[in-house]
Amino acid sequence: MNNSILRVAAGLLLTLASVGSWAQDCQRATRNYDVSRSSLRPDRAMIERAWQEMQYACGAASAQPQRAAPACYYTTILKPTPFLGTAEEIIQFDDGSIWQDMSYQYLYLYEYNPQVVLCPARGQMILKNGSRDYVFQLRQLR
Repeated sequence: MNNSILRVAAGLLLTLASVGSWAQDCQRATRNYDVSRSSLRPDRAMIERAWQEMQYACGAASAQPQRAAPACYYTTILKPTPFLGTAEEIIQFDDGSIWQDMSYQYLYLYEYNPQVVLCPARGQMILKNGSRDYVFQLRQLR
């Protein structure tokens, strides 16, 4: 009788130990996924690997990964026309957002509806003109 009680107790201890390590593995994988999503240069393959690792470690294969919003994206300047690249211009993009140029450059580019790279999190806009990239600091108005 004592032998069977010891076997049950040992099995219970092994089960509890495995649950504790499972919880640690799940927490580690979740932390890894969060870090990969919020990195400065999120790589889609890296995020997918971290997501799959988290699914395996936590045992929740039915949930869908949350997609991170892109840090920068292409958009077109609608107003002003022409875009000059001078200080404190109010800029409206085709996504409806309105920004003010805070970089105090006087470029006089005369660009008509140029395509630019907008990085809202950094408050930057990058305009490629020939072989030159112009970086503008922006402040969002709307």
